[in-house]
Amino acid sequence: MSIPGVVDCSISGVFDDYLGEALKAEIVLADANNSEMDATFVKKYCGERLALEKIPGIIEFKSRLVVASTGKKVKKA
Repeated sequence: MSIPGVVDCSISGVFDDYLGEALKAEIVLADANNSEMDATFVKKYCGERLALEKIPGIIEFKSRLVVASTGKKVKKA
């Protein structure tokens, strides 16, 4: 699945007091000034295409993602 205007993303599990673990999405936008793209839009877009348990509860926008020398995304940065 791809969202128009998203260049890159990373999904990881993070600790959650209630559930034990929650999904966190780190998203890099093509246009950092895109006022239409916010967490609500991403959750709605995902909700129309994914099962409820696959929708990230935490959405964070970044300017870039950290990549290791192997080419893999570093999730603990």
